[in-house]
Amino acid sequence: MEFSPETSLLLNKLGAIFVLLVVGAFSCWLPYLSKALTQNRRLIDICSCFGGGTFLALGMFHLMPEATEAMKDAGWTIQLKEGGEFLPLAEAIAFFGFALILLVERVIFSDDEME
Repeated sequence: MEFSPETSLLLNKLGAIFVLLVVGAFSCWLPYLSKALTQNRRLIDICSCFGGGTFLALGMFHLMPEATEAMKDAGWTIQLKEGGEFLPLAEAIAFFGFALILLVERVIFSDDEME
């Protein structure tokens, strides 16, 4: 069965999204599925970090290039100087969003146990 290049690309993207979703969700939920695994806090932390890293990689490597291209096509650019390079606006927004979440976690929800 032959598919057009657009259909093939769409099917490949949907397949990759599904695989990443399943791997990330399984890694996050794995420690909670077994009573023996819930006793091992280090394994829970490792699996949670792996699952979170999967979702972060999905955002950075798959969604970020498309967001950058869409923002350039829409004309949402900031030129640093006349005739110079453009500021990567999508990456800057993602960085400030990540920094804001980190700030909220560290400042507002900090407790003595984290340190």
